[in-house]
Amino acid sequence: MTAGNSAALLLIFIIFPVRASLEESFTRYLSQLQNKYKPYGGIQDRCKPTFTPSTDKPEGTVILFHGFSACPDQYSNLAPLIASLGYNVLCPLIPGHGVVANYSKLERNFNWDCLVPCVERECANASIIGKTTCWEGCLFSTNHSCYVTGPTDNTQLVPRDPADYWRFVEEIVEMVKHEGGSKAVMGLSLGGSLAAGAATMNMSSNTGSNGRSTTVPVFDRSLIISPMLRLGPSDTYPLVDTVLSTLNSIPVLRDHVFDVWGPGCEKERANGRGGFCEFNAAIAAAARDFGLSVLSFVGAEGGHQQKNIVSARMNQVAYDLHDPSISTQLVDQYFEALPQRTDVSKSKCVLPSALGHSCLSPHDDFADDKWWLNEMSCRVASYLTQQGTPVFGQGLPVGFLPQDPVVPGSCLISCNTTSCSWHYNQKLSCPVHIPMQQTSNKN
Repeated sequence: MTAGNSAALLLIFIIFPVRASLEESFTRYLSQLQNKYKPYGGIQDRCKPTFTPSTDKPEGTVILFHGFSACPDQYSNLAPLIASLGYNVLCPLIPGHGVVANYSKLERNFNWDCLVPCVERECANASIIGKTTCWEGCLFSTNHSCYVTGPTDNTQLVPRDPADYWRFVEEIVEMVKHEGGSKAVMGLSLGGSLAAGAATMNMSSNTGSNGRSTTVPVFDRSLIISPMLRLGPSDTYPLVDTVLSTLNSIPVLRDHVFDVWGPGCEKERANGRGGFCEFNAAIAAAARDFGLSVLSFVGAEGGHQQKNIVSARMNQVAYDLHDPSISTQLVDQYFEALPQRTDVSKSKCVLPSALGHSCLSPHDDFADDKWWLNEMSCRVASYLTQQGTPVFGQGLPVGFLPQDPVVPGSCLISCNTTSCSWHYNQKLSCPVHIPMQQTSNKN
């Protein structure tokens, strides 16, 4: 090979660099993550990020962001289902989540479920709610029923700065950005906020036929389920968010650890659920503030709607109207701020309250009959992989989650407690067969 040929090849590699495949990028990401977690005890087995390759020639890529304090095992059933439909599936680990808990050191921490009612009672006067003295009787209660005993969680790596979540989203999106085929992103809870942030990212700026600068979105579809824009229903029960903000504003209380999710979380963890149960106000506030930054970016939360904001081509929002973990008012604001243009479409629907906040996770409330899980998983997989059948609508573009024709605005869930059943460790099967005489959902 002549020197001229070598120089030409070098120039080609500089101009057109060889990009790593998604699998190679994932392997590097996992290795870096394991090295980062090693000094803290490593990553829980159920919390390791996963890459599930398509069972056939891949038609595209799907990213699934798990929820706050949870782990990628929330999608242990959904990811293989999507892969069987011809898509590569990436389930990353939210920063700081999933550090191995210390079972040799049990701690008794105050339960958040006791804190909020206590503050509401003891600090009834809103003018003193920010004073430390108003909280002392609640934080240091002698009521033993308000304490939960469990292994010591290590949350040192969980972000205290919402900017860290944006950096994480950018890192994950960069891994799939140049993959061929269709791309979709979905998230639940904090993962819903992360997916909403990812859906605003673009490939590059191009010049259209009219000479104007245009942007091409990375994702064709987004599915945002119960995004954690605030911790607690701030529209109907604002004290939850007030308590969080107050704790976070007082240095002596900011890092005070609570067993926020209580005994139920400890039981789920004992059964193998990944994630943590204990955390402090600084961690919760950073997650909330990231959600608020997403709202601000799309023009919600008092901002001006950005008509030219980059967005996935199809955006679906679904949430439980009575979800005690989120502000549904802010979810509505987020949806209204999403663009509606000839190149962008959107839809939203309300999930039945019986499904709960972690509606797609087989590991939360593992003892319950999740009669909706099989059907909902099939609909979600169908939407994310562009199978053409509606997921959860009348008058909507093909592919959106269908709305219930009987209850306007509600997501269509044909199963109910008598027609369908799904129990822990049961495999998913699509399509779901539902007896015709029992298809109405009364839950």
